[in-house]
Amino acid sequence: MEVFDVSNGFINVFTGAVTEIESNGYWEMEWDSRLLTHNMQYLIKARSYDGYEYSDWMEVQVVADNPPDADNNRPTFDSTNWQTEITLFCEFDTTSQNPCTKAEINLLEFFDDADGINSLILSVYDDEAKSSDDEFGLVINIGIDGVAFYDPKAMGFYNEDMDTWSLSNVIFVATDPFGSKEISTPVSFNVVPIEFYVGPPDQNTASEDELIIFSGSGLPGKTVRVTLGGIQVNSTVVLDNSTWELGIPGAMLSKPVIPVFSISGSESIQGEEISPPSSDGGISPVMIIAIVVVIIALLAGTLFFSGVVTFEEDDEESDEAEGADTKGEHLVKSDDHPGWLWDAEKEEWVPDPDHIGE
Repeated sequence: MEVFDVSNGFINVFTGAVTEIESNGYWEMEWDSRLLTHNMQYLIKARSYDGYEYSDWMEVQVVADNPPDADNNRPTFDSTNWQTEITLFCEFDTTSQNPCTKAEINLLEFFDDADGINSLILSVYDDEAKSSDDEFGLVINIGIDGVAFYDPKAMGFYNEDMDTWSLSNVIFVATDPFGSKEISTPVSFNVVPIEFYVGPPDQNTASEDELIIFSGSGLPGKTVRVTLGGIQVNSTVVLDNSTWELGIPGAMLSKPVIPVFSISGSESIQGEEISPPSSDGGISPVMIIAIVVVIIALLAGTLFFSGVVTFEEDDEESDEAEGADTKGEHLVKSDDHPGWLWDAEKEEWVPDPDHIGE
């Protein structure tokens, strides 16, 4: 194992070897690091040798924590409830002055110092060996209250491409008055580009006691409004996951209409046409049967009171009277034999006493 002083031209400040290795492969080595310069970077390298050849070097870079005051306590970091990924949303094709959601982290909830946190200096770590994190400390602001604040819009100053606004593996550093440091677990800010969107409704018709539900996406925290004929009928706030959902009461529908959805900074969007049920005036089969029965009843009443039915009955009685005897049930009068009656019982003709000869 070898240790090099990075700040002084990679001077070797320690070299050592371990020959006792446990059966499970574990080994350890101790060296006195109290001679290292406080807050200076050092490179630790190690490799193994099996008697035939060496392995590749494994290396790690560290910062020495040797403050002049030996009684100083080094800051600590507690990763409980620490988020390693934070998702943010940014609108494109918008005129809004605040097109992105923002991240806030109270670092003092995670960093601590036995000597007091009021004197801690909080910052964003910048790895000099790489350039991908050079803007991290410029776009992430840390207030005197210890709250780290990131607005992805700030990255637009360096690159207008929204896909480059995500920050990967951001590390925060807490430094006490003696220069002792502690770092946080890395956290990534993932920026997701979105736009205002309105999806199809769950249904296109609704009765008075129903709702037609529309849903879509938008910037979290913004208000989505829906109007019918220019009149606002409902509104909702976009959720933290960029989705929203709102309903239009069926009681607001008197005819087919196209709802219009709006959100600040974006053009309004027309949704699918919605309408009350059976907007063409259709009649149910039961209603049709009832109407037919009523019409028949009214027609029958009209015929009866107009005398049409009575007239037909009179005609039938007149026809029977032409072939029937008004004098008796067994005597039948015939027009072909005036003055005579046919006696059905005796089967013979008999004089008609009521006949008056001409």
